[in-house]
Amino acid sequence: VMAVTTGFLVTVERQNAFFLNRQIAKAASEEVAAFIRLQLKVLENIGTLYPEFASNPKVQETVLERVLYTNDNFTDIAIVNAAGTEILRKNTIRVVTPQDLSDRSQSREFFLVQQNGFYVSPVYLSEGRPFFLIGMSIIGVYGTFEGAVFAQVDARAMQDAVVRISAIGEKGRAYIVDDKGIVIAHPDISQVLAQRNFSEIPLVKKVIQAEKIEQALQYRNELEQEVLGAGLPVTVSFPVSERETLLTPWFVIAEQPASLALTAVYQ
Repeated sequence: VMAVTTGFLVTVERQNAFFLNRQIAKAASEEVAAFIRLQLKVLENIGTLYPEFASNPKVQETVLERVLYTNDNFTDIAIVNAAGTEILRKNTIRVVTPQDLSDRSQSREFFLVQQNGFYVSPVYLSEGRPFFLIGMSIIGVYGTFEGAVFAQVDARAMQDAVVRISAIGEKGRAYIVDDKGIVIAHPDISQVLAQRNFSEIPLVKKVIQAEKIEQALQYRNELEQEVLGAGLPVTVSFPVSERETLLTPWFVIAEQPASLALTAVYQ
């Protein structure tokens, strides 16, 4: 009887842990998605206004400078024409001269913006800080592709999100990996700066491979701790826009120590 009761309790507590971790992962995913959606909306607004100031370089400069001044998350922003050539770029640190403007026509981001209307890049490190690139197409009054707006975004906002979410879960944590399993946001920033690869962690592998997970997965994490976890992709929806849902190359993992989740069983 004791064995049956214990087995039942283990099943119940494991499933409770799964639902809790899934809620934590969902909260982190939705916060990151809201952040990305807000940044893309800024670019969409620029694209909407672009036909009105396309022929006035001075107004273009003023608009980009104002965006950089009012949005601390952007460090670089550029307008690209339909041929993929930068016509204007502004940076928060350095002065961008006409000679610095580049041809993006063969770049992955330009191709995907043309194809999908928007773009979110993998996270990358630059001068010891994490960034990612976003892009939004510029559509003319007749529905034609007129170019794109790109911005470099400081990824530390995602770092802040996982730190806050991790603080909610008792002795648990949340972190974000990309589609290769590289850590891009983690309560321990050193994991991000070291670009740790978690692709061999069982839960990370399953989430990246889009396997459907409906029950708690118990495994050993990178610290050799026995944990119970859940994971979700970061999906950005545009409820008031004609644009489609954007599936980012990022996944949120939430986990807690198995010993904590199964406390009731031990008691």
